Amino acid sequence: MTGSHNVITQLQYLKNSRLWDIVKPYQIVRTPQPGLRNNNLEFEQFEIEVADVRSLCERPRIDQWGFEWIEGKCDETLEDVESINRHIGFLEEIVLAKLGAEKVFTIQQQRRKRRIDGVRAPGTRPTSKFVHIDITPRAARARFQYHFPTEAEQIGDRRLRFLSVWHPMFGPIRDNPLAVCDSRTVHDEDLIESNMVFLNFEDETFAVKFNPAHKWYYMSDQSPENLPLIVNSDSLARTRVPHTGFLIHDNLESIERTGESFEVKMLVVG
Repeated sequence: MTGSHNVITQLQYLKNSRLWDIVKPYQIVRTPQPGLRNNNLEFEQFEIEVADVRSLCERPRIDQWGFEWIEGKCDETLEDVESINRHIGFLEEIVLAKLGAEKVFTIQQQRRKRRIDGVRAPGTRPTSKFVHIDITPRAARARFQYHFPTEAEQIGDRRLRFLSVWHPMFGPIRDNPLAVCDSRTVHDEDLIESNMVFLNFEDETFAVKFNPAHKWYYMSDQSPENLPLIVNSDSLARTRVPHTGFLIHDNLESIERTGESFEVKMLVVG
């Protein structure tokens, strides 16, 4: 580690290859057909310094950097549907108040857990292991139309943002925290459109190629009440935040509980 709690780690980026000029990257989230690979992604690792936002003189702001940590205590167990729905409603109210938006529509929630043995825990997805952006602007409109067709017709050309709200299930988290990249350091040529195939629909995300201009951040000892709001797309701005889970190698021997998190993906109108 360097500085206050800055971390030197390895981040996985999409391999810089001419292959992507002729083949579109893809991932299949559902069980693929026999003989079909669940992805064609190829990665390369780069040594990156991830700065601790707690040590910054200027805290990141969502309207400039594309992400921001806010406070919001989670009182729910998230062990049943009712508890999850109450917590989602709580997060929606926080986002509405913070952004001064008209409406918020939650389109997806998921629980992630890192297993050292590599086996997926029931009801969870594995933690993120490579740099990505959850959705493209075109796909954000399509997801709105897919999940909320009536409301999507009504919003017209009003501002539409696709946000992720992520927090650990316990804290302080020392294993597989979330790293986010300053949107202002991301260039169009860094981004490669990638298909993500679910059971009932096909989504489009951005895989990300390495650029030394990227500036990375995380929050040391993040707890469940530390909520990062992350912009994946914005119809009125070029804001898009690459992000990924990462390992703090100095902590690996002392980890008592592997990373587990809860994430909500929202479409924000206005």
